[in-house]
Amino acid sequence: MPEAVIEGTKKHIAKVAKCKVSDVGDNKRLAEDLKLRSINRIELAALLEDTFGVKITNREILRAKTVSDVITLVQSKS
Repeated sequence: MPEAVIEGTKKHIAKVAKCKVSDVGDNKRLAEDLKLRSINRIELAALLEDTFGVKITNREILRAKTVSDVITLVQSKS
């Protein structure tokens, strides 16, 4: 997986979660560990769409449970 996608995705997750990028591990759970609510995930999807030029539906981003799931989602759209 391209490093730019991994690092860019983690950077956006950290921005939305209001935490350090170093706190965004692959196995961190979006809701339980990073406290991302549904609205936060939709904001995240918009950032990812703008950065990577992909289309992520609300259903897809809400289905993602971990940081790794989000990275895989972005990669599958690239």
